[in-house]
Amino acid sequence: MEDMKPEFGRKDDIRKLKGILEKINDDRTVIMAPEYGDSKKKSRPNKLRVYSHGGRILYLSTTGGANNEVFPDKKYRPASNAAGIPTGNVSYEILNEQNLRGMIGIAENRAKGEVETSKTYLERSVETRLIKKHRDDKYGNGIIVDMEFSTPENWMGQIASYNGITKRGKPDLVIYDPETESFGLVELKYKNKSCQNMEKHFADFYNIIHGGYAEDLIIEFRRKMLYLEAYGIIDEVKHFNLDNALKRPMWNAFLFVGGCADSCHKSFESTIVDSKYIDKRDVGFLYIPDEETKIDYSKRSFFS
Repeated sequence: MEDMKPEFGRKDDIRKLKGILEKINDDRTVIMAPEYGDSKKKSRPNKLRVYSHGGRILYLSTTGGANNEVFPDKKYRPASNAAGIPTGNVSYEILNEQNLRGMIGIAENRAKGEVETSKTYLERSVETRLIKKHRDDKYGNGIIVDMEFSTPENWMGQIASYNGITKRGKPDLVIYDPETESFGLVELKYKNKSCQNMEKHFADFYNIIHGGYAEDLIIEFRRKMLYLEAYGIIDEVKHFNLDNALKRPMWNAFLFVGGCADSCHKSFESTIVDSKYIDKRDVGFLYIPDEETKIDYSKRSFFS
């Protein structure tokens, strides 16, 4: 697959909105690169995504003719309507400080309301916190390229197996490690919860990396990095030779945040995997006591 040319328009609009978000300084609100879209199409989505407290609250247009979209996840819209915040397709003028604060508040309330019932939202809220903190701290060598990357089904190999059929993998975090010039796929586990699906994650990540579409994945990850750089969301990547990543194997790892360290290790070590293909020594592991701990997202950190 050839590189899809990114479209870097609306820089003044996005710079202004980025400034408003920096003023609000919510610790769980981050701008991410465009999502992948349909692998069968020759074009790729070009709207930046804004996540807040684990939820996708906004698409930002990077082209002249396209609109922004407030709350693409329609589950947020009833609360938005009650608060008088416009939803659906809107102009940049609508994205003022008052409306952005309202949107973030709705996302925060929903995440807090579902903490006890939705482990998914809890983990995603932690994801957004980790990304925000990593960008603010500028600590370590690894760069977070994406979150919640939904791998196209036809890019998933059917090689390693588990007790079920693996159709889609969704890495929580995609990392670029400048030291090894390689990309990594990371699964997040918060307080050692939702560990009953560990076997699936081992198989999914093996099948993503060895499914025959590694080059396509790396090309897409490079595209995301160029978007993040173009809008000043991450530091310049021009000094990295991203072409070298095409020659390096991808890697995968688990990141455990919070909970008992011994229990987290046990969850990792006790997971039964397809031993014909998966060697746990090839899978990274990192435990940190809480989400405020500084993390080096380099490959070395996960495999030390």
